[in-house]
Amino acid sequence: MASLIAQAAPLRTDPELLIKLQAYNFDHRCREKVMMYINELSEDFGLLVQTSSMACNYFDRYILEALRAGPVSHHQMQMIATTCVLISAKFIDRKLPPLSELVKVHNQTATAEQFAALERVIVVALEWNLHVLLPQSFLKPLRATLPGAPFSRLDEQRTQFFMDLSVYDGHLLQYTPAEVCGGSLLAAWKFSSETEAIACFLPALAHSLHTTELRLKRCTNQLLRYYQFAAGALPVLTAQAAALGAAPAAGRVVMGAGRVVMGAGRVGSPDTTREIDGLKSLLCDENDMLDDMLASVDEDRFSPDTVMMDFFCAPN
Repeated sequence: MASLIAQAAPLRTDPELLIKLQAYNFDHRCREKVMMYINELSEDFGLLVQTSSMACNYFDRYILEALRAGPVSHHQMQMIATTCVLISAKFIDRKLPPLSELVKVHNQTATAEQFAALERVIVVALEWNLHVLLPQSFLKPLRATLPGAPFSRLDEQRTQFFMDLSVYDGHLLQYTPAEVCGGSLLAAWKFSSETEAIACFLPALAHSLHTTELRLKRCTNQLLRYYQFAAGALPVLTAQAAALGAAPAAGRVVMGAGRVVMGAGRVGSPDTTREIDGLKSLLCDENDMLDDMLASVDEDRFSPDTVMMDFFCAPN
């Protein structure tokens, strides 16, 4: 585990990225819209969940350099996001988005040659460091360090759900991929009512991930806080699910209309669209639909900066 954490450290997104982006009028909401676009574009081309997550990492690591070089237009921002998906697909996926289709996505306002040129610029800026360890990389070795801990199929699905959800929330950039993995597991146990497991394995979990219990608690609270924000503030969540009432088997989480926000053309339609009740069913059994939790929140005050409900009593 220690070697994995050390390997992941150099290529993680700058924890202070959101603060630095504010100088360019690019806040966490702008970033969230780009993440939505990347995820939906990846889904439309049938790419792996890891492809979109890695593309988000490439975007986060490159965008500050692009902004420092000069103003970045809406069109250029979309091209950067699309090219990050292209690079990620080339690196880890079985499929590759055809350049001709990417041109259509951009309504013929970009050429294949422009994508190829931008691809070279981005990979050089990233110093060709494309092998990124995502939170998902830590789940299997983490399980091996926690003998006796509950890891049901539903726990694993819910953990995957939260790890995939984490890419949207820029406030989670302050946590390492290993911490996001641990926080996602704790959030999954919370939804599975594994209260004893949380109390019993939290110290060992923090030790295995080379962090503190407090940071894991804060990370978990932020994941749950953002989940509540997504459930209450976004009208539609699109997901590929194994069955109604379970988290997506492939882990993909797509929220909102990323194409509309970024102005991209539509390549295809999402596999499954659900209203808010469907969102709640992704993480809860029919007898535990989070109605009480969500009903207690003032929807006019939804914000990832506001504490909706801290399942841990640790300060945030």
